[in-house]
Amino acid sequence: MKKSFQTRITFIFGALIICMLGIQIVFNIGFSKEYFIAKKEQEVQELFDKIKENFENNTETLYGLTSQENEISGISVIIFSEDTMIYSTRLSSIVPIKPLELQAFSGDPEAGVLASMEDDLMEVVGLQGSFEYEDQTIYVSLSAPVESIENSISLFTEASIMIAIFVIIFGGIVVYIASKNLTRPILEVESVAKKVAKLDFSSKANEKASSYEMESLSKSINEMSAQLHNTIIELQKDIDYQKENEEMKKQFIANVSHEMKTPLALLQIYTESLQSNTPGIDKEMYYTVILEETKRLDAIVKDMLNLSNIEHGLSKMHFEEIYLTGLCHEVLQTYQFLTSEYQLQLSIDGEVYVHGDRKQLQEAMRNYINNAISHVSKEGHIKICLDKQEDKVVFSVYNDGNKIEDEKIKQIWNSFYKVDESRTRTKGVHAGLGLHIVKIIIQHHKGRFFVENKEKGVEFSFSLPTYQKTSSNK
Repeated sequence: MKKSFQTRITFIFGALIICMLGIQIVFNIGFSKEYFIAKKEQEVQELFDKIKENFENNTETLYGLTSQENEISGISVIIFSEDTMIYSTRLSSIVPIKPLELQAFSGDPEAGVLASMEDDLMEVVGLQGSFEYEDQTIYVSLSAPVESIENSISLFTEASIMIAIFVIIFGGIVVYIASKNLTRPILEVESVAKKVAKLDFSSKANEKASSYEMESLSKSINEMSAQLHNTIIELQKDIDYQKENEEMKKQFIANVSHEMKTPLALLQIYTESLQSNTPGIDKEMYYTVILEETKRLDAIVKDMLNLSNIEHGLSKMHFEEIYLTGLCHEVLQTYQFLTSEYQLQLSIDGEVYVHGDRKQLQEAMRNYINNAISHVSKEGHIKICLDKQEDKVVFSVYNDGNKIEDEKIKQIWNSFYKVDESRTRTKGVHAGLGLHIVKIIIQHHKGRFFVENKEKGVEFSFSLPTYQKTSSNK
Protein backbone atom coordinates (compact mmCIF):
# COMPACT_ATOMS: atom_id res chain seq x y z
CA MET A 1 0.00 0.00 0.00
CA LYS A 2 1.42 3.36 -1.00
CA LYS A 3 1.91 5.90 1.79
CA SER A 4 1.04 9.56 1.58
CA PHE A 5 3.65 12.27 1.23
CA GLN A 6 2.75 13.57 4.70
CA THR A 7 3.24 10.11 6.27
CA ARG A 8 6.61 9.75 4.58
CA ILE A 9 7.81 13.16 5.78
CA THR A 10 6.62 12.42 9.34
CA PHE A 11 8.31 9.02 9.30
CA ILE A 12 11.60 10.36 7.91
CA PHE A 13 11.89 13.26 10.35
CA GLY A 14 10.72 11.09 13.26
CA ALA A 15 13.28 8.43 12.43
CA LEU A 16 15.97 11.10 12.14
CA ILE A 17 15.15 12.50 15.60
CA ILE A 18 15.10 9.04 17.20
CA CYS A 19 18.37 8.13 15.49
CA MET A 20 20.11 11.27 16.73
CA LEU A 21 18.86 10.78 20.30
CA GLY A 22 19.77 7.10 20.23
CA ILE A 23 23.31 7.96 19.15
CA GLN A 24 23.55 10.47 22.00
CA ILE A 25 22.36 7.92 24.60
CA VAL A 26 24.72 5.20 23.30
CA PHE A 27 27.56 7.70 23.42
CA ASN A 28 26.71 8.70 27.00
CA ILE A 29 26.58 5.07 28.16
CA GLY A 30 29.48 3.58 26.22
CA PHE A 31 31.96 6.32 25.39
CA SER A 32 31.30 9.38 27.51
CA LYS A 33 33.50 8.25 30.44
CA GLU A 34 36.61 7.98 28.27
CA TYR A 35 35.72 11.25 26.57
CA PHE A 36 35.23 13.19 29.78
CA ILE A 37 38.38 11.68 31.40
CA ALA A 38 40.38 12.73 28.35
CA LYS A 39 38.90 16.27 28.59
CA LYS A 40 39.73 16.37 32.32
CA GLU A 41 43.31 15.20 31.66
CA GLN A 42 43.67 18.03 29.14
CA GLU A 43 42.41 20.56 31.69
CA VAL A 44 44.79 19.25 34.35
CA GLN A 45 47.71 19.39 31.94
CA GLU A 46 46.91 22.94 30.89
CA LEU A 47 46.57 24.04 34.54
CA PHE A 48 50.02 22.65 35.38
CA ASP A 49 51.56 24.46 32.43
CA LYS A 50 49.87 27.71 33.50
CA ILE A 51 51.14 27.37 37.09
CA LYS A 52 54.65 26.58 35.91
CA GLU A 53 54.80 29.58 33.55
CA ASN A 54 53.25 32.10 35.93
CA PHE A 55 54.38 30.86 39.35
CA GLU A 56 55.06 33.36 42.14
CA ASN A 57 55.45 32.46 45.80
CA ASN A 58 52.38 34.45 46.58
CA THR A 59 49.04 33.05 47.75
CA GLU A 60 47.01 35.73 46.03
CA THR A 61 48.71 35.13 42.67
CA LEU A 62 48.33 31.36 42.97
CA TYR A 63 44.66 31.74 43.83
CA GLY A 64 44.12 33.77 40.72
CA LEU A 65 45.81 31.07 38.65
CA THR A 66 43.86 28.12 40.04
CA SER A 67 40.54 29.32 41.46
CA GLN A 68 38.54 28.99 38.21
CA GLU A 69 39.62 25.39 37.55
CA ASN A 70 39.04 24.48 41.19
CA GLU A 71 35.56 25.96 41.42
CA ILE A 72 34.28 25.04 37.93
CA SER A 73 36.15 21.86 37.04
CA GLY A 74 36.66 20.54 40.60
CA ILE A 75 40.45 20.22 40.28
CA SER A 76 42.24 20.16 43.66
CA VAL A 77 45.59 21.98 43.73
CA ILE A 78 48.48 21.40 46.14
CA ILE A 79 51.74 23.34 45.70
CA PHE A 80 54.63 22.80 48.10
CA SER A 81 58.39 22.65 48.47
CA GLU A 82 60.36 19.94 50.22
CA ASP A 83 59.38 21.16 53.69
CA THR A 84 56.81 23.94 53.20
CA MET A 85 53.19 24.07 52.05
CA ILE A 86 53.00 26.97 49.60
CA TYR A 87 49.36 26.80 48.42
CA SER A 88 46.49 24.36 48.70
CA THR A 89 42.82 24.43 47.78
CA ARG A 90 42.27 22.17 50.74
CA LEU A 91 42.24 23.22 54.36
CA SER A 92 45.36 21.28 55.34
CA SER A 93 48.67 23.21 55.64
CA ILE A 94 50.82 20.13 56.14
CA VAL A 95 52.92 18.77 53.34
CA PRO A 96 50.89 15.72 52.24
CA ILE A 97 53.75 13.57 51.00
CA LYS A 98 56.87 11.98 52.39
CA PRO A 99 60.32 12.89 51.06
CA LEU A 100 60.83 9.42 49.55
CA GLU A 101 57.63 9.81 47.54
CA LEU A 102 58.86 13.02 45.89
CA GLN A 103 60.63 10.90 43.32
CA ALA A 104 57.23 10.30 41.69
CA PHE A 105 57.02 14.00 40.77
CA SER A 106 58.36 14.52 37.24
CA GLY A 107 59.73 17.60 35.62
CA ASP A 108 57.78 16.71 32.47
CA PRO A 109 54.62 15.12 33.84
CA GLU A 110 51.62 13.79 31.92
CA ALA A 111 48.08 13.79 33.30
CA GLY A 112 46.36 10.45 33.74
CA VAL A 113 44.26 8.30 36.05
CA LEU A 114 46.11 7.92 39.36
CA ALA A 115 45.50 6.71 42.88
CA SER A 116 44.57 9.46 45.28
CA MET A 117 47.29 10.64 47.68
CA GLU A 118 44.76 10.48 50.53
CA ASP A 119 43.08 7.19 49.59
CA ASP A 120 44.82 4.57 47.48
CA LEU A 121 41.48 2.98 46.63
CA MET A 122 40.09 6.15 45.08
CA GLU A 123 41.01 6.98 41.49
CA VAL A 124 41.61 10.52 40.37
CA VAL A 125 42.49 12.23 37.14
CA GLY A 126 45.67 13.88 38.21
CA LEU A 127 49.18 14.97 37.63
CA GLN A 128 52.32 15.11 39.86
CA GLY A 129 54.95 17.44 38.50
CA SER A 130 57.80 19.68 39.58
CA PHE A 131 59.79 22.64 38.34
CA GLU A 132 62.63 24.83 39.59
CA TYR A 133 61.96 28.27 41.03
CA GLU A 134 64.65 30.48 42.64
CA ASP A 135 67.03 27.64 43.53
CA GLN A 136 64.31 25.44 44.97
CA THR A 137 62.12 22.68 43.62
CA ILE A 138 58.40 23.34 43.55
CA TYR A 139 56.10 20.34 43.64
CA VAL A 140 52.57 20.49 42.18
CA SER A 141 49.84 17.92 42.70
CA LEU A 142 46.62 18.29 40.70
CA SER A 143 43.66 15.90 41.00
CA ALA A 144 39.97 15.50 40.17
CA PRO A 145 38.02 12.45 41.44
CA VAL A 146 36.95 9.99 38.74
CA GLU A 147 33.88 9.23 40.83
CA SER A 148 32.56 12.75 40.37
CA ILE A 149 32.98 12.38 36.61
CA GLU A 150 31.02 9.12 36.67
CA ASN A 151 28.27 10.72 38.73
CA SER A 152 28.07 13.61 36.30
CA ILE A 153 27.88 11.18 33.37
CA SER A 154 25.13 9.21 35.09
CA LEU A 155 23.09 12.33 35.77
CA PHE A 156 23.71 13.58 32.22
CA THR A 157 22.60 10.25 30.77
CA GLU A 158 19.39 10.27 32.80
CA ALA A 159 18.72 13.83 31.75
CA SER A 160 19.45 12.90 28.11
CA ILE A 161 16.94 10.06 28.28
CA MET A 162 14.27 12.37 29.69
CA ILE A 163 15.08 15.00 27.11
CA ALA A 164 14.99 12.31 24.40
CA ILE A 165 11.51 11.20 25.44
CA PHE A 166 10.32 14.81 25.48
CA VAL A 167 11.93 15.58 22.12
CA ILE A 168 10.44 12.46 20.54
CA ILE A 169 6.92 13.36 21.72
CA PHE A 170 7.18 17.09 21.11
CA GLY A 171 9.22 16.64 17.93
CA GLY A 172 6.69 14.13 16.62
CA ILE A 173 3.87 16.62 17.11
CA VAL A 174 5.88 19.43 15.51
CA VAL A 175 6.91 17.22 12.58
CA TYR A 176 3.30 16.09 12.06
CA ILE A 177 1.98 19.66 12.07
CA ALA A 178 4.84 20.88 9.87
CA SER A 179 4.37 18.04 7.39
CA LYS A 180 0.62 18.72 7.30
CA ASN A 181 1.25 22.40 6.54
CA LEU A 182 3.85 21.41 3.96
CA THR A 183 1.57 18.94 2.19
CA ARG A 184 -1.59 21.08 2.36
CA PRO A 185 -0.70 23.14 -0.77
CA ILE A 186 0.15 19.90 -2.59
CA LEU A 187 -3.22 18.41 -1.64
CA GLU A 188 -4.97 21.61 -2.77
CA VAL A 189 -3.19 21.46 -6.13
CA GLU A 190 -4.10 17.76 -6.36
CA SER A 191 -7.76 18.61 -5.69
CA VAL A 192 -7.73 21.26 -8.43
CA ALA A 193 -6.02 18.84 -10.83
CA LYS A 194 -8.68 16.17 -10.16
CA LYS A 195 -11.45 18.70 -10.88
CA VAL A 196 -9.70 19.78 -14.08
CA ALA A 197 -9.46 16.11 -15.09
CA LYS A 198 -13.28 16.00 -14.75
CA LEU A 199 -13.54 19.23 -16.80
CA ASP A 200 -14.54 21.25 -13.73
CA PHE A 201 -12.70 24.57 -14.01
CA SER A 202 -14.42 26.34 -11.09
CA SER A 203 -11.48 25.99 -8.65
CA LYS A 204 -8.09 27.69 -8.81
CA ALA A 205 -4.85 26.75 -7.06
CA ASN A 206 -3.49 29.24 -4.52
CA GLU A 207 -0.70 31.15 -6.26
CA LYS A 208 0.45 32.78 -3.00
CA ALA A 209 2.06 29.65 -1.60
CA SER A 210 4.85 29.81 1.00
CA SER A 211 7.47 28.29 -1.31
CA TYR A 212 8.62 29.26 -4.79
CA GLU A 213 8.15 25.70 -6.08
CA MET A 214 4.52 25.49 -4.94
CA GLU A 215 3.81 28.99 -6.25
CA SER A 216 5.24 28.01 -9.65
CA LEU A 217 3.31 24.72 -9.64
CA SER A 218 0.04 26.51 -8.74
CA LYS A 219 0.53 29.04 -11.54
CA SER A 220 1.24 26.23 -14.02
CA ILE A 221 -1.89 24.33 -12.94
CA ASN A 222 -4.03 27.49 -13.27
CA GLU A 223 -2.55 28.31 -16.69
CA MET A 224 -3.14 24.75 -17.86
CA SER A 225 -6.72 24.87 -16.53
CA ALA A 226 -7.40 28.20 -18.25
CA GLN A 227 -5.91 27.08 -21.57
CA LEU A 228 -7.77 23.77 -21.45
CA HIS A 229 -11.00 25.58 -20.58
CA ASN A 230 -10.58 28.02 -23.46
CA THR A 231 -9.68 25.17 -25.82
CA ILE A 232 -12.79 23.23 -24.83
CA ILE A 233 -14.94 26.34 -25.27
CA GLU A 234 -13.47 26.89 -28.74
CA LEU A 235 -13.98 23.23 -29.60
CA GLN A 236 -17.56 23.41 -28.36
CA LYS A 237 -18.11 26.51 -30.46
CA ASP A 238 -16.71 24.67 -33.48
CA ILE A 239 -18.94 21.68 -32.77
CA ASP A 240 -21.99 23.91 -32.35
CA TYR A 241 -21.05 25.78 -35.52
CA GLN A 242 -20.70 22.51 -37.44
CA LYS A 243 -24.07 21.31 -36.13
CA GLU A 244 -25.67 24.64 -36.99
CA ASN A 245 -24.00 24.60 -40.38
CA GLU A 246 -25.29 21.10 -41.08
CA GLU A 247 -28.79 22.15 -40.05
CA MET A 248 -28.52 25.24 -42.26
CA LYS A 249 -27.37 23.11 -45.18
CA LYS A 250 -30.31 20.74 -44.72
CA GLN A 251 -32.70 23.65 -44.41
CA PHE A 252 -31.12 25.39 -47.39
CA ILE A 253 -31.46 22.29 -49.58
CA ALA A 254 -35.05 21.84 -48.44
CA ASN A 255 -35.83 25.49 -49.20
CA VAL A 256 -34.12 25.32 -52.61
CA SER A 257 -36.06 22.19 -53.45
CA HIS A 258 -39.29 23.83 -52.38
CA GLU A 259 -38.59 27.06 -54.30
CA MET A 260 -37.60 25.29 -57.50
CA LYS A 261 -40.33 22.67 -57.32
CA THR A 262 -43.18 25.06 -58.24
CA PRO A 263 -41.56 26.79 -61.26
CA LEU A 264 -40.24 23.47 -62.57
CA ALA A 265 -43.71 21.93 -62.28
CA LEU A 266 -45.25 24.91 -64.07
CA LEU A 267 -42.60 24.74 -66.80
CA GLN A 268 -43.29 21.05 -67.27
CA ILE A 269 -47.08 21.45 -67.41
CA TYR A 270 -47.11 24.43 -69.78
CA THR A 271 -44.40 22.97 -72.02
CA GLU A 272 -46.22 19.63 -72.30
CA SER A 273 -49.46 21.48 -73.11
CA LEU A 274 -47.74 23.44 -75.89
CA GLN A 275 -46.00 20.33 -77.15
CA SER A 276 -49.26 18.38 -77.40
CA ASN A 277 -50.88 21.36 -79.16
CA THR A 278 -53.92 21.18 -76.91
CA PRO A 279 -56.80 23.02 -78.63
CA GLY A 280 -58.25 26.16 -77.02
CA ILE A 281 -55.21 27.12 -74.90
CA ASP A 282 -53.90 30.69 -74.68
CA LYS A 283 -50.39 30.19 -76.07
CA GLU A 284 -49.33 33.77 -75.39
CA MET A 285 -50.21 33.36 -71.73
CA TYR A 286 -48.38 30.03 -71.65
CA TYR A 287 -45.28 31.61 -73.18
CA THR A 288 -45.46 34.43 -70.63
CA VAL A 289 -45.70 31.99 -67.68
CA ILE A 290 -42.81 29.90 -69.03
CA LEU A 291 -40.67 33.02 -69.42
CA GLU A 292 -41.55 34.33 -65.94
CA GLU A 293 -40.81 30.99 -64.27
CA THR A 294 -37.54 30.70 -66.19
CA LYS A 295 -36.56 34.13 -64.93
CA ARG A 296 -37.57 33.05 -61.45
CA LEU A 297 -35.32 29.97 -61.63
CA ASP A 298 -32.50 32.12 -62.96
CA ALA A 299 -32.93 34.56 -60.05
CA ILE A 300 -32.93 31.72 -57.53
CA VAL A 301 -29.71 30.26 -58.95
CA LYS A 302 -27.98 33.67 -59.06
CA ASP A 303 -29.03 34.53 -55.50
CA MET A 304 -27.85 31.14 -54.24
CA LEU A 305 -24.49 31.54 -55.95
CA ASN A 306 -24.12 35.07 -54.59
CA LEU A 307 -25.08 33.95 -51.08
CA SER A 308 -22.73 30.96 -51.18
CA ASN A 309 -19.84 33.12 -52.37
CA ILE A 310 -20.38 35.66 -49.58
CA GLU A 311 -20.88 33.11 -46.78
CA HIS A 312 -17.89 30.95 -47.74
CA GLY A 313 -15.53 33.75 -48.63
CA LEU A 314 -15.42 32.84 -52.33
CA SER A 315 -16.46 36.39 -53.13
CA LYS A 316 -13.54 38.34 -51.71
CA MET A 317 -14.37 41.58 -49.96
CA HIS A 318 -12.36 44.50 -51.37
CA PHE A 319 -12.52 47.11 -48.64
CA GLU A 320 -11.79 50.69 -49.62
CA GLU A 321 -12.81 54.25 -48.86
CA ILE A 322 -16.30 54.70 -50.33
CA TYR A 323 -18.22 57.91 -50.91
CA LEU A 324 -21.53 56.43 -49.75
CA THR A 325 -23.57 59.49 -50.77
CA GLY A 326 -22.44 59.08 -54.38
CA LEU A 327 -22.91 55.30 -54.24
CA CYS A 328 -26.50 55.81 -53.06
CA HIS A 329 -27.18 58.16 -56.01
CA GLU A 330 -25.77 55.55 -58.44
CA VAL A 331 -28.09 52.87 -57.09
CA LEU A 332 -31.14 55.13 -57.19
CA GLN A 333 -30.55 56.00 -60.85
CA THR A 334 -31.51 52.45 -61.76
CA TYR A 335 -34.87 52.93 -60.05
CA GLN A 336 -36.03 56.06 -61.89
CA PHE A 337 -39.19 54.20 -62.97
CA LEU A 338 -40.36 54.30 -59.33
CA THR A 339 -41.14 58.01 -59.64
CA SER A 340 -43.90 57.30 -62.11
CA GLU A 341 -45.30 54.14 -60.51
CA TYR A 342 -44.95 55.00 -56.79
CA GLN A 343 -44.79 58.11 -54.68
CA LEU A 344 -41.00 58.06 -54.16
CA GLN A 345 -39.27 60.30 -51.60
CA LEU A 346 -35.48 60.71 -51.36
CA SER A 347 -33.58 62.11 -48.39
CA ILE A 348 -29.78 62.19 -48.46
CA ASP A 349 -27.97 63.97 -45.64
CA GLY A 350 -24.66 65.51 -46.78
CA GLU A 351 -21.42 63.76 -47.72
CA VAL A 352 -20.76 60.45 -45.98
CA TYR A 353 -17.77 58.11 -46.28
CA VAL A 354 -17.47 54.50 -45.13
CA HIS A 355 -14.89 51.73 -45.40
CA GLY A 356 -16.31 48.77 -47.26
CA ASP A 357 -16.85 46.77 -50.44
CA ARG A 358 -18.57 48.89 -53.12
CA LYS A 359 -20.19 46.01 -54.98
CA GLN A 360 -21.56 44.31 -51.86
CA LEU A 361 -22.99 47.53 -50.42
CA GLN A 362 -24.73 48.21 -53.76
CA GLU A 363 -26.21 44.71 -53.49
CA ALA A 364 -27.49 45.40 -49.95
CA MET A 365 -29.11 48.70 -51.02
CA ARG A 366 -30.77 47.11 -54.06
CA ASN A 367 -32.14 44.21 -51.99
CA TYR A 368 -33.77 46.63 -49.55
CA ILE A 369 -35.29 48.65 -52.41
CA ASN A 370 -36.47 45.49 -54.24
CA ASN A 371 -38.03 44.27 -50.99
CA ALA A 372 -39.91 47.59 -50.67
CA ILE A 373 -41.15 47.34 -54.28
CA SER A 374 -42.40 43.79 -53.58
CA HIS A 375 -44.41 44.83 -50.53
CA VAL A 376 -45.51 48.44 -51.13
CA SER A 377 -49.28 48.91 -51.26
CA LYS A 378 -51.00 50.14 -54.41
CA GLU A 379 -50.30 53.85 -54.90
CA GLY A 380 -48.26 53.72 -51.68
CA HIS A 381 -45.14 55.63 -50.71
CA ILE A 382 -41.53 54.46 -50.86
CA LYS A 383 -39.04 56.59 -48.92
CA ILE A 384 -35.27 56.11 -49.19
CA CYS A 385 -33.03 57.92 -46.68
CA LEU A 386 -29.32 58.22 -45.98
CA ASP A 387 -28.74 59.86 -42.55
CA LYS A 388 -25.48 60.65 -40.79
CA GLN A 389 -25.69 60.11 -37.02
CA GLU A 390 -22.56 60.97 -35.00
CA ASP A 391 -20.07 58.15 -35.77
CA LYS A 392 -22.36 56.09 -38.02
CA VAL A 393 -24.50 56.37 -41.13
CA VAL A 394 -27.96 54.82 -41.53
CA PHE A 395 -29.44 53.71 -44.87
CA SER A 396 -33.19 53.06 -44.63
CA VAL A 397 -35.99 52.12 -47.03
CA TYR A 398 -39.63 52.60 -46.01
CA ASN A 399 -42.71 51.37 -47.85
CA ASP A 400 -46.40 51.71 -47.19
CA GLY A 401 -48.07 48.35 -46.77
CA ASN A 402 -48.92 45.59 -44.36
CA LYS A 403 -46.96 45.40 -41.12
CA ILE A 404 -44.90 42.34 -40.22
CA GLU A 405 -46.25 40.22 -37.41
CA ASP A 406 -44.06 40.23 -34.28
CA GLU A 407 -43.45 36.47 -34.37
CA LYS A 408 -42.18 36.78 -37.95
CA ILE A 409 -39.78 39.70 -37.36
CA LYS A 410 -36.80 37.46 -36.46
CA GLN A 411 -37.54 34.95 -39.22
CA ILE A 412 -37.47 37.38 -42.13
CA TRP A 413 -33.64 37.42 -42.09
CA ASN A 414 -33.52 33.66 -42.74
CA SER A 415 -32.91 32.36 -46.24
CA PHE A 416 -35.99 31.65 -48.41
CA TYR A 417 -38.36 33.13 -45.85
CA LYS A 418 -41.34 35.07 -47.19
CA VAL A 419 -43.96 36.89 -45.16
CA ASP A 420 -46.61 36.52 -47.88
CA GLU A 421 -45.82 33.75 -50.38
CA SER A 422 -48.71 34.36 -52.77
CA ARG A 423 -48.31 38.15 -52.81
CA THR A 424 -44.58 38.24 -53.53
CA ARG A 425 -44.96 35.80 -56.40
CA THR A 426 -47.28 38.17 -58.20
CA LYS A 427 -45.09 41.22 -57.63
CA GLY A 428 -41.96 40.00 -59.44
CA VAL A 429 -39.22 37.40 -59.44
CA HIS A 430 -37.97 36.86 -55.87
CA ALA A 431 -36.42 33.83 -54.17
CA GLY A 432 -36.62 34.97 -50.56
CA LEU A 433 -32.86 35.43 -50.20
CA GLY A 434 -32.59 39.22 -50.44
CA LEU A 435 -32.84 40.08 -46.74
CA HIS A 436 -30.61 37.16 -45.77
CA ILE A 437 -27.95 38.43 -48.19
CA VAL A 438 -28.24 41.94 -46.64
CA LYS A 439 -27.70 40.38 -43.21
CA ILE A 440 -24.52 38.58 -44.33
CA ILE A 441 -23.09 41.65 -46.13
CA ILE A 442 -23.72 44.05 -43.24
CA GLN A 443 -22.26 41.58 -40.73
CA HIS A 444 -19.08 41.43 -42.84
CA HIS A 445 -18.95 45.24 -42.64
CA LYS A 446 -19.32 45.17 -38.81
CA GLY A 447 -22.62 47.01 -39.12
CA ARG A 448 -26.13 46.40 -37.81
CA PHE A 449 -29.42 45.73 -39.61
CA PHE A 450 -32.98 46.54 -38.46
CA VAL A 451 -36.65 46.25 -39.32
CA GLU A 452 -39.37 48.33 -37.70
CA ASN A 453 -43.11 48.52 -38.15
CA LYS A 454 -44.30 52.09 -38.72
CA GLU A 455 -47.79 53.58 -38.59
CA LYS A 456 -48.65 52.77 -42.24
CA GLY A 457 -45.93 50.36 -43.27
CA VAL A 458 -42.49 48.89 -42.64
CA GLU A 459 -38.98 50.35 -42.59
CA PHE A 460 -35.81 48.33 -43.20
CA SER A 461 -32.42 49.87 -42.41
CA PHE A 462 -28.76 49.14 -41.77
CA SER A 463 -26.04 51.21 -40.10
CA LEU A 464 -22.31 51.36 -40.82
CA PRO A 465 -19.48 53.11 -38.97
CA THR A 466 -18.42 56.29 -40.73
CA TYR A 467 -14.93 56.63 -42.15
CA GLN A 468 -12.70 59.71 -42.01
CA LYS A 469 -12.16 60.95 -45.55
CA THR A 470 -8.50 60.89 -46.65
CA SER A 471 -8.88 61.61 -50.35
CA SER A 472 -11.57 62.54 -52.83
CA ASN A 473 -13.37 59.41 -54.00
CA LYS A 474 -16.45 60.76 -55.66
